[in-house]
Amino acid sequence: MAGQRRTRRSYDEMIQALRHKISQLEDRKKAKALRSDPALKLASKLVRSLRKAEDAFAHAKRTDLANAAKAAYLSLEGNLRSPSKS
Repeated sequence: MAGQRRTRRSYDEMIQALRHKISQLEDRKKAKALRSDPALKLASKLVRSLRKAEDAFAHAKRTDLANAAKAAYLSLEGNLRSPSKS
């Protein structure tokens, strides 16, 4: 390691890295606030139940009911991941 020199980040690079870290922390804060919402907690439980129902219907060879359960939880899951901006 005697022949290698360490390259240091410039101030602009350090500032950019800190801004990125700040935005990540803000995203985590928003996600935590969403998880504490009681309605979203119930919706996520509903999605889990629908997934279990889909698996049970698929094992029972009831593809019509499995597809209906899958459609229901996919529509709910899509709404949970992209909340409306109001």
